[in-house]
Parts: sequence; C-alpha cells; structure tokens
Amino acid sequence: MSPAHFKLFNRVDAVMKDFDFNAKCYITQFELIRVGKRSDPAWVTNHGASFSTETRRLVQMAAFGDIYYFDDIRARCPGDFASRTVNSIVVKIQ
Repeated sequence: MSPAHFKLFNRVDAVMKDFDFNAKCYITQFELIRVGKRSDPAWVTNHGASFSTETRRLVQMAAFGDIYYFDDIRARCPGDFASRTVNSIVVKIQ
C-alpha cells in the first residue's frame, strides 16, 4: 500500500465474511506497531475502532519500506459476554 493511501485510514473494522447472517462486531481495542525501515519499532494501544491521536501520529509517519502491524485486535460480537481476539493485519508500505 502506498503511504498516501495508508494515511487515509482512520479506523479498524471487523467484517464477518461468509457468515450465515448479518452480524456486526465492534472493535474494542488494538495495538498498532510501526517498524520503520531505519528506526526502532514504535507502538500504541488504541481503545475503540477509531484512531486515537497517538495512533494517527504513527500512521502519518508512514514511509516507503515501513511495516505496520495491527495486533491483539479485540472485538465484541453479538452474543459475546467479553471481547475476543480476531485476526491481525499486516500492512507493508511500498
């Protein structure tokens, strides 16, 4: 993904593919880790689906060769009593 395209994102959403009915899950938190091409990793824990100020700051730093890990994504789905961990997302900036 290009840096300009990545910088347009402002939230993480959960989509349930090939599910029997239309169920909406809500992101409760996630961790964003930025591994810059020539810098130490930086990370932030984000509460909710929308990017916090700190998360937005890391996203705006996107440059060619960076890798972003959206990890420990927690979502609450219908019928859940507590949030559950869902698949991670890896984005390579190129």
